[in-house]
Amino acid sequence: WPLYLAKGEIITAVDSKARRISDYMPLTVTTPERSLILGGPEDEPELYDLARDPQEQDNEWATSDEGALLAERALSFLEGVRTPEEYLAPRREAIERWRAVEKSA
Repeated sequence: WPLYLAKGEIITAVDSKARRISDYMPLTVTTPERSLILGGPEDEPELYDLARDPQEQDNEWATSDEGALLAERALSFLEGVRTPEEYLAPRREAIERWRAVEKSA
């Protein structure tokens, strides 16, 4: 999904009827070893080890710093190609929020 399809935007993609998107469309980053899914601030990020868990059943976000590092690299790339901050900010909020949740657990 394009990053501009974010919470609050109105789309007509499904059946030409205008509908407001109720949540952020996820940003997915996939490497040969990992899959990262990063949505908005309320959505816990997901990190999967594709070699061990190809069906993406075991979310390793809370047990590894690797997901946050991969997310930051993805956001840095998007900054480099001049992605508007309004599309990056919700993802940054998700990283920070879920880091705080991990530390308090």
